[in-house]
Amino acid sequence: MKSSICYPFSVLPVEIALMIFKYAAKPMFSQKEDYNDTNPYANALSLCLISRLARLTVLRELLHTVLLPTCHNLEAFTSALEFQQKYTEDNSHLAFNYTRAMQRLWL
Repeated sequence: MKSSICYPFSVLPVEIALMIFKYAAKPMFSQKEDYNDTNPYANALSLCLISRLARLTVLRELLHTVLLPTCHNLEAFTSALEFQQKYTEDNSHLAFNYTRAMQRLWL
């Protein structure tokens, strides 16, 4: 039987919540436990939908190590970079400097 703990996230200090987001955003291949998911970035992408602050926190972790094993992944990432350039030109709140956050790139 799986235990379900319900805790109101909103009572946490912002700093603690951001630390949780940062840990949860780590791609599955960089965490200690095994993963069976076909998308190691799935958790981080879901967390980006919570709020602007959560998105900024998560993107830094998400982009630390970028894994692009297929041509499709490379094309999708290139498209994301083009979107970011457009967001920057438009002064959108979605603008984020991907290249500054990237530490490792695996092709």
